[in-house]
Amino acid sequence: MIKPNNIYAKHKLEMEQRVLDIVPEAVMLRAEWMYDYYLKKTNYFMNIINATEFVCFSSRQYRGITYVKEVAENMEKVIHLPGGAYNFGSETAKSIYEITKEFLNIIGKDIKVEDANPGHNLWMDCEKAKKYGIKFSSAEDGLRKCAGDYNLLH
Repeated sequence: MIKPNNIYAKHKLEMEQRVLDIVPEAVMLRAEWMYDYYLKKTNYFMNIINATEFVCFSSRQYRGITYVKEVAENMEKVIHLPGGAYNFGSETAKSIYEITKEFLNIIGKDIKVEDANPGHNLWMDCEKAKKYGIKFSSAEDGLRKCAGDYNLLH
């Protein structure tokens, strides 16, 4: 059961229920941070690639980050989902700080990762979407896959 802990989350949950009351077959995706190797707009992946001295992420913040290619690969399955709201993206049990340290190691980049103050805990359980065949790599494996797709592995 979802228990919103702030007004934004309460309003978002209320909006989802109102939509489903009007259009029960509506499908809403709760997307996580998405990234790709994209030079025109910053995202997590590009921030790490472009960092020169250090990056700051919290060891107490948990959130999924998702390779946009995997989002695209799953969209055909989304069309067939029954109405409802779905957490949609890569999962992880690691903090964004831990993920970043691993990613830097994978791409062979030697910069400092500073531990920042925690933001919100944005970890999402994507089990509901998985039941319908929607699969994502873990956050860590997605980063590895994206780096490999662009020949950035160390």
